[in-house]
Amino acid sequence: MKTLGLLGGLFLAGIAPAAIIGLETFDTDEAGFVPNTIASVVAYSAGGGNPDGHIQTRRDLGEPFFDIGALNSDARFTGDYGADGIGSMTVDLNFMTSNFTGAWFRVRIDAVTNGWLFPLTAAFPTNVWNTYGVAFNPVWTDLEARAAGWVTDEDLDALANPSPSFASVMASVGYAEVRLGSTDESTLAGIDNFGLGAPVPEPSTLILLGCGLGLIALRRWRRVP
Repeated sequence: MKTLGLLGGLFLAGIAPAAIIGLETFDTDEAGFVPNTIASVVAYSAGGGNPDGHIQTRRDLGEPFFDIGALNSDARFTGDYGADGIGSMTVDLNFMTSNFTGAWFRVRIDAVTNGWLFPLTAAFPTNVWNTYGVAFNPVWTDLEARAAGWVTDEDLDALANPSPSFASVMASVGYAEVRLGSTDESTLAGIDNFGLGAPVPEPSTLILLGCGLGLIALRRWRRVP
């Protein structure tokens, strides 16, 4: 019966959070995160985060209308995601205005090459912190990435230049970005606890593991006098 108890624990745990490889909690400053477009401003706030410090991004009303957000090119969040064992990302977001239309995790090779994006949410509750994330395989084909929900810049804007393949971008990430879209110029959001982690086990793998343990447990239980 102890084996059955172990099996139940595994199912209750579900898909455990991935091991953290890089994490920024913004407790002291912007930590190398800068505006992602000319219309975006990034500023540090010592309080009001999830918890403690965080960064805020808002639209610069003096610039043309573009998406806003923050990006980082530090070694902690860039490089060869496959070789570095990176297969998941999480971030805490607080939509402080009610006009958001999109929130993406975006990766690209350099400042001039378009990349791949994952839509983090389709709902934008205001003035509350929520955690969003994605698990992925950095060596996916483009078809596999698209099937998992990833899109390219060209998918979002037909006039954008085509992006390199998903696997080639993941093998040479130069910028990791939180990108936010909205319907008008007055836009403000909080960003906290940006992290990259190891791959999350596939649900099918956990199910197969659970079935195998279940058969072992059943056989042992039947042998008990």
